[in-house]
Amino acid sequence: MTNSLRVSLLVASLSLTGPLLLPGCATDAPGIKSNFVRQWTVVDADVPAATAAAEAVLESYDLRNVESGTTQLDGVARGFRADGGEVVVEVRRARDDDGQAIEGSEVSVRVGTVGDEAIGVEIAEKVRERLAE
Repeated sequence: MTNSLRVSLLVASLSLTGPLLLPGCATDAPGIKSNFVRQWTVVDADVPAATAAAEAVLESYDLRNVESGTTQLDGVARGFRADGGEVVVEVRRARDDDGQAIEGSEVSVRVGTVGDEAIGVEIAEKVRERLAE
């Protein structure tokens, strides 16, 4: 297998996995982890409130076709950049290391297909700030 094929397969597999499947590393922003494709944090809010905050943050970036949907268990907000790249914020009930539900929600951000860590961290921080207001 050629190196470029290996890299392509790695990038494809990383873009399909979330923070549960890959270990995360801390970022410069306290409380936000990253696997370079996705950035995530736990917020002190239920899923519908966190999803609404994520939608508002995406709208503040003037993204195209911003929309969201939510249940009590999970939610998603998404929009599109001018180049057509998708920005997705997924929200779900938070869980501890043993998989038990805990207070709050996990907010996970993916910018584009392979991620943009700096913008993902920025969006996660803004969602957290909006919920603290």
